[in-house]
Amino acid sequence: MSIPAASTRTDYKKSTTLVIVKKLPWKMDSHTPV
Repeated sequence: MSIPAASTRTDYKKSTTLVIVKKLPWKMDSHTPV
């Protein structure tokens, strides 16, 4: 039972990191005046 829970946690972490990575670039671009 602990194995599926761990896999769901990793999937959740991967999805959240993907969202953060996708949001970061344009956020950094808007914050840095070039």
